[in-house]
Amino acid sequence: YKEGVDAVLDEALAMLASSKERDGKGTHADLLKLGESFKEALSGVEAREKELEDHFKSILSQKYEELLGVSGKDDPRFLSEVAALLVKYSINEEVSRLSVHMKEYFRLLSLEEPVGKQLDFLCQEMNRECNTIASKSQLVDINLLVVRMKDNLENIREQIRNIE
Repeated sequence: YKEGVDAVLDEALAMLASSKERDGKGTHADLLKLGESFKEALSGVEAREKELEDHFKSILSQKYEELLGVSGKDDPRFLSEVAALLVKYSINEEVSRLSVHMKEYFRLLSLEEPVGKQLDFLCQEMNRECNTIASKSQLVDINLLVVRMKDNLENIREQIRNIE
């Protein structure tokens, strides 16, 4: 009876390995798809960076006109204040870091070794950058894209929890 049990066990283990491989390929495909969706949303945010800058310039100009009138808009002090605020509210650094993180994300997915913990850590970093963009942005379009990016990140994190 030992030979029969060994044969059935070998067959069951082969079926299990085959099933895990199929699941792994499916998870990999899902992770690639989610990464591409995140990347698309990030491109949308990047395309609207200038719009966000223009929005802040407009708000500051309006406030300045309300307080002091049009005549002082070319005042170097005003321009330096505008520049300082634009640097404070710029999302350029966050977008750049997210672009670098996305390259690392796809690099990790191309490896044949276990990368679940690395992907989880990377997702944490990407989530922080998304939160910073959301806190700086006052444009609905950018905020909606950030929500999409965060949704993708949450789905990615759910998938990587299943990676062995």
